Amino acid sequence: MEQSIFKIIKQAGQMMLDAKLDSLDTHSKTNFRDVVTDYDIKIQQFLKEELLKICSDALFIGEESDSNPKNYYKKAFIVDPIDGTANFTFGYRHSCCSIAYVEDDKVIMGAVYNPYMDELFSAKKGEGAKLNGKPIKVMDGNLKDGIVIFGTSPYSTSATETTFKLAKATYEASMDVRRTGSAALDLCYVAAGRNILYFEGNLAPWDYAAAAFILEEAGGVYSDWNEAPMTLRDKTSIVGANPKAYKEWLKLKDSVLKSN
Repeated sequence: MEQSIFKIIKQAGQMMLDAKLDSLDTHSKTNFRDVVTDYDIKIQQFLKEELLKICSDALFIGEESDSNPKNYYKKAFIVDPIDGTANFTFGYRHSCCSIAYVEDDKVIMGAVYNPYMDELFSAKKGEGAKLNGKPIKVMDGNLKDGIVIFGTSPYSTSATETTFKLAKATYEASMDVRRTGSAALDLCYVAAGRNILYFEGNLAPWDYAAAAFILEEAGGVYSDWNEAPMTLRDKTSIVGANPKAYKEWLKLKDSVLKSN
């Protein structure tokens, strides 16, 4: 299954590279920041057809579909055809395809592919995380030892004020901060030791399912902002890092939110 998923996700990535950006069919979903293109739809349909050939009795949960998360996943694929659609739309070459495979309500395999860099992040349960087949690990250390990456939850403006208060406090505690526009790649960058921590106020399961699993297999930890586990069904806040930086950021978050 693993090699088949790798082949499929790279084919999806090639579809992204082949896209004619000057003739995209683009429209808004929940608000003007929440956009979908014809390539999101095309790539998701391709992924559904090909992944269900591998496991025909699995559920298929994708961002651009009407499928509803269930109370329990015996077998499922949780997919984001293009994570970072706004980046993709404007030719800002930092987007990816994300596939998580779930059995008995747990992710057991994840793959995230950035076709622009030809970088395939992957993990299998208990076997560690890899980048293009080579093992990766989270960065050790505290917030001051690295660059933090975060998301602004542009589809959920209720989180905006809190997000930027936390970003300011995090900037003051760390080497620097970054905002890239792809949650899945952000989590994978933490897994690969490029960033020390990632946080965002509101993500859907297809945004984080594969990448958070990859982070965990790389030695990282993650949860919502209240340290509760994430269920693969609900929208949620998220923070992920090495265990030391994770605990440090949660204390910082509590301090910022209590003072406001």
